[in-house]
Amino acid sequence: LYFLETYYEPFKDLNNAKIFDNSGIRFSYTSSARRPNNAGIITIGIQPIWTHIIPPGFRKVTSIGYCSGKSNEHAFPADGITIVGVQMQTHEMGRSIKVRLVRDGRELPPIAQDHNLDSEYLEYRMVNKGIRVLPGDDLMVECAYDSYDKSKLTLGGYEAHQEICQATLVYYPRQEHLTSCQSKPKTKNFLKSLNIEKLKNSPPFTIELPSKYAGKTLEEHLKTYDWKTEFDHFERISKTSPFD
Repeated sequence: LYFLETYYEPFKDLNNAKIFDNSGIRFSYTSSARRPNNAGIITIGIQPIWTHIIPPGFRKVTSIGYCSGKSNEHAFPADGITIVGVQMQTHEMGRSIKVRLVRDGRELPPIAQDHNLDSEYLEYRMVNKGIRVLPGDDLMVECAYDSYDKSKLTLGGYEAHQEICQATLVYYPRQEHLTSCQSKPKTKNFLKSLNIEKLKNSPPFTIELPSKYAGKTLEEHLKTYDWKTEFDHFERISKTSPFD
């Protein structure tokens, strides 16, 4: 079973011209011997949901997604996998992205990075010699955004007005246990980054503590939060707190 999912951006300045798309999947077959390994893909980064927050009005906002060694140590084969291609993706606010690799507490050279990111130009970049990733290695995707011209908060998601931070790795040999490895902040730490001490755990998610925010909904709090004053606190908690 194969499944193709395509996302479209709204076309501009085309005077209602019709656009035709021929996206699809091409299958090939051969009578020669089977290749020794099958390739697989794994997506890593930040879970694209509303807990991924990008405050407005800043030249640089950094977000980091994790695939911890604890997540892959029982999925990857004992001698590891070899990365041969990478696709890195943000939406329009993304300015740079880096796929990082940490082994035994020591950071190795990046698997891939791009400091001139163009969200409309997506490609798989080949890794010439291949990069070995062992069970227990930590993988991270670090994204930098420019929200300076934004007046409203941006949340994570797949739609064009939302943001993502993810990389898709092409590797061999294919394993069947792990195809997506994305992180999100633990709820307690997410609230802490917004200076919320206690929140009702049911819609509309009203703040109980601290008293200066009591009675406001989480949505209202996010819209009226003083990001200029609290940004450093928010980013420090976001970068250093445990995650799921």
